[in-house]
Amino acid sequence: FLVHISSPGGSAPEADQIANYLQRLQSQVEVIAVGEGLVASAASKIFLTIDRRAKGNESFRLMIHNPWGGVEGDADYIEKYADEVRQIEKEYEKFYEDRLQLDADTLSDLMANETYIDGEKLSTFNIINHTLQEESQQIYAILKNEKPMTNEDRNFLQSAFDEIKSFFKKAEITALTIMTNEGAELTFPGEMPVEGDSVAAPDGTYTFNFAEKSWTARVEGNTLVELTEVEPEVPENSEMDALRAENEQLKQQLESVQASHNEDVENMKTEVLALKQYVETHKEIQSKEQPEAKPEQKFEEPAVDPIKERLQQAREKVNALKTTKKLK
Repeated sequence: FLVHISSPGGSAPEADQIANYLQRLQSQVEVIAVGEGLVASAASKIFLTIDRRAKGNESFRLMIHNPWGGVEGDADYIEKYADEVRQIEKEYEKFYEDRLQLDADTLSDLMANETYIDGEKLSTFNIINHTLQEESQQIYAILKNEKPMTNEDRNFLQSAFDEIKSFFKKAEITALTIMTNEGAELTFPGEMPVEGDSVAAPDGTYTFNFAEKSWTARVEGNTLVELTEVEPEVPENSEMDALRAENEQLKQQLESVQASHNEDVENMKTEVLALKQYVETHKEIQSKEQPEAKPEQKFEEPAVDPIKERLQQAREKVNALKTTKKLK
């Protein structure tokens, strides 16, 4: 079982879980760690946990350093965090000391200086202690396209895969070990757990994932008395459902606004057309019913106004009488 590792590192607790799993796995099957490129920090512990370690390519190098991190909080909280980091540092020092066969002082200096180990030092420090078999190297080179594939290579791969298939057809699963969500190991006889199986575990209820499903198992008296598949929980008012509902509502509002807009446009077109027809009809009726215009009559003012003439005659008489009286 080849475990190809190429990683800059990550969380120390998560690396410990992976390392613990591989430690248990290699007690059941042959496991070989294959280092490729950079294997650094927490990933170095995963790599070195496996007893048989090989180099996958010439660029492989391993980096070790002191664990580090950062937090925010008061002085007491920061001091507590610093103590935890120092504890992890001690655990890594002890682990590296056992695996690399170095004394504590030398190892402490290497970790403090963030040391990259490559080339011949990989073997000197016992980081590499195994060489991949010729067949494995050939398959690896072909699959990684490090050499052109020939017909001979194709025949070789087909033969290797046929042997692997034949091996698994002949192999019989005698036991199945499952890691539960509670951190316990349940070992069942056969290929899958079945109610009534004997289980070497304390009484209690356990949950685990198997065959892409979630299960709940109840153990009593070293016997699996109940095995239940757990249906995945689907939140009724999840954020995604809320977004879908809001999107559907906005879509309906948009369709309503568009329909109303289209209706208003059609009504406006109808009103404009009706008004246009009305104006055309009104002009036609007016042109038919309007009478012909009569010629304009002109009134000539008389040369002498009779009234004015009489007034003038009366004034003359009065003046004549006034003159006669003065003469007398």
